Order: sequence, then structure tokens, then C-alpha cells
Amino acid sequence: KQHWRESEGFPAEVLVADRPDSHYVGPIAIGRPPQNFLVVYDLSSANLWVPGSSCPACDCVRQHRRFDGTLSESYRTSEVGVQLAAGPGRCAGYLSRDTVHLGNATLFDTIFVEAQAASKHLSQSDVDGVLGLGLPQAA
Repeated sequence: KQHWRESEGFPAEVLVADRPDSHYVGPIAIGRPPQNFLVVYDLSSANLWVPGSSCPACDCVRQHRRFDGTLSESYRTSEVGVQLAAGPGRCAGYLSRDTVHLGNATLFDTIFVEAQAASKHLSQSDVDGVLGLGLPQAA
């Protein structure tokens, strides 16, 4: 179960950039203290994923910010493996839980995927991950 807490106002206000390739991108942060990421706001999926700190031998290690659970006091991992389709790409990783900050709103104990591998399309992108805002059926 996920719970929202109002930080400075609700609904959350987030600055997004409209890209010419039809993507909306913007910031999120995960953990306590927060680790910042630039993500695609995706209406066709319902999953949040970012590269994990131990992403072995994938391009995302060199190009993207990576989430490090050891730096967060609110982090929990389930070590349950998952694979996701993300547009034309795919990623694989583990389900984890932590605090997610979206603009001025905070979502506690949020499930997300720590990617351990990503397809070339995703690993060469200039964004770190994906925040799925679609209906739960899209997860």
C-alpha cells in the first residue's frame, strides 16, 4: 500500500520538458536522503524504474545516474526479479521499495524496479529511467 504525504502543497507540482520526440521528461528523487534522476513520464506504463548501482556490464553504468540502496535509510529490497518492456526497449532488475519524491509530494514505501540490465535503446537514452503514470493494468 502506498501513502502520499503533503510536503508543501497538493497536488504535486513538477516542471516537465516537452521533447520533440513526443516525450515528457522531468525530475524525481528516490530515497532518504534523495537521489535525483531524470525520467520519462510515460502514460503507457505503470512502473517506475531506474538503473541500480550494480548494473553489471551495461551501458547505463557509464551514462546514467544509478540508485544506490545502501545510501538510503528507507530502502528495502525484495530480490524478486522482473523484466519490463519500456517502449521499444526492455530492462530487467529487482523489485525494491523506497520513498519517492515527485515535485513537492512524497510517496512512502513505493515499489520500483532497480534495473540491472537494459536494452541498447534504453541504455543510450539521455534519461535515467521511466516513471509510468498509466493505469495499473499497464503494469
